[in-house]
Amino acid sequence: MRRRFVLGTGAAALALGVATIPAGSLASATPAPPIQFSGAITCTAAGSLTFATPLTNGGSANTAVTLRAKLTGCSGLGTTSNGITLTGGSLLASSTTTLANNCGAVLSGQTLPQITGTIKWTTSAGKAAQSTAFVANAAAFYNASTNSVTVYLPSSISSGSYAGETMRYAGLASNLTGLKLSGSCAAGGLKSLKFGIPGGTSTGSVSVGA
Repeated sequence: MRRRFVLGTGAAALALGVATIPAGSLASATPAPPIQFSGAITCTAAGSLTFATPLTNGGSANTAVTLRAKLTGCSGLGTTSNGITLTGGSLLASSTTTLANNCGAVLSGQTLPQITGTIKWTTSAGKAAQSTAFVANAAAFYNASTNSVTVYLPSSISSGSYAGETMRYAGLASNLTGLKLSGSCAAGGLKSLKFGIPGGTSTGSVSVGA
């Protein structure tokens, strides 16, 4: 009986010891902080400007603007940091103020409200610090010579990866023709302008810090 009692006590102590192991001793290592990328890069860019209230002929209602852009195939010295390679990213930004949903005015190059948002970068491994991007004085302009709309996005990055750098977009032509624009503006309204997409007059791109 005594032997069984001693063995039972030992088993109870073992169980108690396992139950009282500090949780911290079993925790995994703290995740590494996001990598702050910097340097010059160039990416293919495609996306859209979307209007909360579709643009119509003579429109006078207030509309906010949302910018979406997909950045792919990034290259340049600034794509590598700590053995990690940055491959692309996605931008989502919106305006904090509005403008009138007048199709003719907007497509004639009227300055759009400031657009602010975030770029989430993709990498081969690890995690890149996302960037805060500002787009000031954006505009869209219908060019009769190319029969398409060109989008202008003067942008800069204020924080995160590539902080303090300017973003220079090029080739942001839409595949919308004057006929399609006229039809949309006269009917239910023009909801969005896509740019840098197949079917446009050129391939969109963006350079950061270059």
